[in-house]
Amino acid sequence: LTLDLRDRVVSALGEVQGHKVVRDGTEGKNQTLGEAIKVARLAELALEIHFNYNAPGAKGAECFGTATTRALCQRFAQAVARHMGHGRRGPDKGYKHHTESARGPLGFCRAGGVVLEVCFLNDTNLSVYLPKRVAIARAIAGVVRDQVGQGEVRGAVGKASLASLGGLGWPARGRRRVGPGTDSRR
Repeated sequence: LTLDLRDRVVSALGEVQGHKVVRDGTEGKNQTLGEAIKVARLAELALEIHFNYNAPGAKGAECFGTATTRALCQRFAQAVARHMGHGRRGPDKGYKHHTESARGPLGFCRAGGVVLEVCFLNDTNLSVYLPKRVAIARAIAGVVRDQVGQGEVRGAVGKASLASLGGLGWPARGRRRVGPGTDSRR
């Protein structure tokens, strides 16, 4: 599901003027978490797509990031929630600081990226998600396009990234922390 959605978002993005869209692997495949973190460190915007493990009674889209990416996380969560109809999870409109993750601090977020949890995996959510996945991909791509077009993320130049790493071991411990405002490189 994560790779499929990532590839659909990349397809929906097409070319983003002045930016190179980078995927963390080839279509249908991804790289290791370490490689994706390297991409995130260099990107103007780095997005990792996940689906939450099913928890009884849990619902809603949420997005993990840092204080710097809070508004962006809220926009990603809203883009998904608008199509899923289940709202944004948590008291901060879908934003959660990456240290609040059940996996512990998220290395991808420490590297400047955000982790979007689309929905909880259960029959009810999947019956809504599957027929709407194209619209959800377009909505996520719209947030990316709006964000990099405004040049708001990390003051960077020239790159956008999408990464999807569902199923890899977490947390990413021992990674170098990248502070807010760190410039990405060409």
